[in-house]
Amino acid sequence: MTQTNIPSDDRPKKVKKAEYAEKIKSYKEKLDSIQSNIKTVEKEVLKNNELSNYGRLSIANSYLNMIALYCAMSDMSLELLGVKNEGFFE
Repeated sequence: MTQTNIPSDDRPKKVKKAEYAEKIKSYKEKLDSIQSNIKTVEKEVLKNNELSNYGRLSIANSYLNMIALYCAMSDMSLELLGVKNEGFFE
């Protein structure tokens, strides 16, 4: 009897979900950090009018970074779970 390698698609769903959860952990940490940064910049913009234009650009850039992370998480979900995860876009 020969043993064959099982393709990764045949792994149990729980294993795939656990792998996905582990891989997106760093993404979620980055998202939390970005959101914290956004709040800090928003407070500074309200305090100091001279920073308003720079602050708004910084906030917009942070939101674009968040979108890139959400897209990467969705792609990873599609790759590992076979499901397009768009729940965080709503």
